Parts: sequence; C-alpha cells; structure tokens
Amino acid sequence: QDVLCVSRLKRNDYLEVCEVVAKAGRNHRHALLSFINMLSLISFLPSAAYFSAYPAYPNIRSTRLTCLARKQERKELRERKRLIGSYVRRLAECDDGDDAAEVTDGCPADAWVKCARTMRLLDEMREQGLPVSMHATNAAMRSCSYRLDVVEQLFAELKATDTQTEGSYAALMHSRVVNGELAAAAAALDDLLGDERLTPKLRTCSPLLTRLCESEGGSLDADAVRLWERLKARGVEFTPPEYAARLRMHGRSGDATQLTTALSELLKLEPT
Repeated sequence: QDVLCVSRLKRNDYLEVCEVVAKAGRNHRHALLSFINMLSLISFLPSAAYFSAYPAYPNIRSTRLTCLARKQERKELRERKRLIGSYVRRLAECDDGDDAAEVTDGCPADAWVKCARTMRLLDEMREQGLPVSMHATNAAMRSCSYRLDVVEQLFAELKATDTQTEGSYAALMHSRVVNGELAAAAAALDDLLGDERLTPKLRTCSPLLTRLCESEGGSLDADAVRLWERLKARGVEFTPPEYAARLRMHGRSGDATQLTTALSELLKLEPT
C-alpha cells in the first residue's frame, strides 16, 4: 500500500512489487492484478503480456482474458442488434408504399420492384448470419402483398417455427384479399380466431369483412353478417368505414331489419 503512494515509479519498481506480492500467496492475487494493470499503463504493453511471468496465478490470467472476451461478445451483440434494427427499419420503409398507387393489370406498377427489394434485404440478413425476426418477416409480407406466393412462403416459415403473430395473419389475409382469395383469407381468419394466444384486431379482419360486404350475392351477405357478429363477440370494435360497407350491403339486398340494426349501432358509435 505504501508503494502506491510513491510518485513516478519506474517499470522495474513495479516489477519488484509484483514479485513481492506474487510470493505472498494466492490471497493477494487481486493486488497483483492491480499492479500488473499499472505496469501495463506505464510500459505501454498489454497487461496480458505480463501474466505469463506468474504461472502460479492462472486464475488471474483466465479472469482477465474472460473479461476481455465477454466485453468483445457484448460489443459484437450490440453491433448485431444495431444491424438487425437497421434492416427492420429499411424493410419498414419498403412497406411505406401507397396501395392506391398506379395500378397495372390489377397490380401496382411498383409492387414487383418493391417486393424484390424487400427480398434482397432478407437475403442480405441471412448472408450476414443475422436472424430474420418475425418483425422483419411481417414487414416483408406487407411489402409483397401483391405477390401471394411470396407472402404464403414467408408465413409458412413463421408457422414452421411457431412465431407467427397477429401482424403475420393480418399481412397474409390482406394479401389473399387483394388477390381475390376470399375463401383462403377466411380460412386464415379461422386459424387466428382459434389461437387463444392471439387477439384479433380490426386491421386483421377489416379487408376481408369490407370485401364481403362489397361483393354482390346473398350467400356472401350472410357470411359477412356471421363474420361481423363473430368478431364483435371477440372484442373487435368496428369504425365508420366498416359500418358504411355493411349499410351499403343491406341497402342493395333490401334487408330493412339488418339495415336498421347496423345504423343504430353506428349512431351509438358516432352520435354526431
């Protein structure tokens, strides 16, 4: 302790102190570690370079190297998280496109380009050994909504690992609806409602429900009403756009009873 109070100690002084502490026994290994760290500072050499001089203290060397390894692991983990976050943000940017963009042959003009860019980002993540999280996959599914084959493949990957979320079902159902696969979208909704871990949201069922209401046909009208009541029982709260679609459906079919019921519910929701 007295030696620590002496200023301007030379390298040889620290070496002598280390020898004295090393001979004092294993109970002083922490003091030896402190002296070695100070020695490394004044000699501009890594402290690991001095550990080999004290074979009687293997724990000091292993402890030091373990700490360095853990520090490097934490650094690499932070870098991986930063990269993953960067890719997820870029995937979300690909999903910012407007569904009302120019449409060519039933598909937005830039839909194929946007989907291809999204899939390239996923490939880059895999090439760098980064895990493709369900957030990244969900964003890719939303970006590729007009590519039903791609969306179903991505959803199958999530389903295989049992990591699908309500957002995954929402993206799958939206893709099936915009591609005219209403029966398949209804089947996906049945799977969602059958999973007690997941809570259905308006964004999940609104595309299918609205399309059923806008489709002409008595059987589809009945399907829309049954689906409406089923979702309402699960706690889904509908907004004026859904009510407007249902009112138009009942107006076309001339069902005054259902029209009055839906209108009463809408007035309770939006009294003004």
